[in-house]
Order: sequence, then structure tokens, then C-alpha cells
Amino acid sequence: MTNQSIGQLTGSLIGSKGSLTMPARPAGLQCSPSVASDAARQLLGFFRKGDAEDPDTYVAGLAAVLAKYPPDVVRAVAGPYGIAGKTKFLPTLSEVRDACEEAMRPRYEAAAREAERKRIEAQLEERRKWQEGQKLADPQRIKRVRDKFDADMVAIDIATGYRKPRWEAREAGTIPPIGPEHADDLARLMATPSMSGRSA
Repeated sequence: MTNQSIGQLTGSLIGSKGSLTMPARPAGLQCSPSVASDAARQLLGFFRKGDAEDPDTYVAGLAAVLAKYPPDVVRAVAGPYGIAGKTKFLPTLSEVRDACEEAMRPRYEAAAREAERKRIEAQLEERRKWQEGQKLADPQRIKRVRDKFDADMVAIDIATGYRKPRWEAREAGTIPPIGPEHADDLARLMATPSMSGRSA
């Protein structure tokens, strides 16, 4: 079979939706069909042709598998120190794909590490923004929480018949208002049923 007919057969297998196609990778990571065909022929050349029942079909299928990987991975796997140097018998398409995946593993791991690094950076940035927001508490919110707290405490005092001197001083303006640093504590305190005047 000529190089042209192998290339045509390879191209049809690579473009088909049959069982020989592998999951697609981004276009920049795939080698050209001609590089894949050359690598497939080279790999077959390292073994006896009689090991393949139909060498042309084997080369076409092998090229379809190899075409899904970057050129440097294809050269490494199809070269003399790749899968041919590790096995005595003609590898199946599955074994070639596994060898390519093994060669791709460092890239996959690097991509996973990079994605994790970006996720952590985004999380830290979100935390930083949240902490900035905590420092710059809304004065209106603080006043609303403080007023609700004061009203609830007065309601409790009235309900129990007890008037604390602190609240009288507060109403007279001699006790300073609660500052922003205590607004969250005050809000949590007000959320409890016992402090808001609600029964549990």
C-alpha cells in the first residue's frame, strides 16, 4: 500500500465517529494526520509485519489513536525507546493509547495543580474581600442592630418589672453607643430567642 493510500485511510478513520476515535483534546494538543501516519508506520517497522493480521488497517488505526496526542508524545511513544522498547510483541491499539496516556500524565497532573492553585487564589481573594467588608461595617446596620437591641432590652425590663440603671444612663446619653467592632457580636446576641424577647 502506498503512503498516499495509508494517509487517505488514516484521514477517514481519524475523521470518522467510529470506535477508533478517542476523546477530543484541544486542537493545539493534537498532531497532524501525517505525523501520526509516519509514527504509526515507524512503530510497525519495529516489529515483524506478520504479527499484524492486516498491516494497513493496523497502521491506519494506530495513526487514528496517535493523532489525538501532541507530536512530542507521539514521537516518544512510537520511537525506539517508547512502547517498542518495552514490549516484545506488536502492541494493540489499546496498549498504544495507554502508553500515550502514561506519557501525558505529567501534563495532566500539572494542569490539575494549576487549576487547584487558581482555585485557592480565588478563594483567598474572596476571603480578603470578605474581611475588608467586615472591617468596614455599615454604620446604618450597626445603628439598626443597636436600636433593636435597646428596644428588646427595654421590653424585657418592662415585662419583668426591672429597670436597670445602665439603660437609664443609656437613655440619658451618658453611656457611649456600641461601636462597629461589636456590631457582629451584638447581631448574634440579638438573634438568640432569649435576648430578643421571644420565647423558645
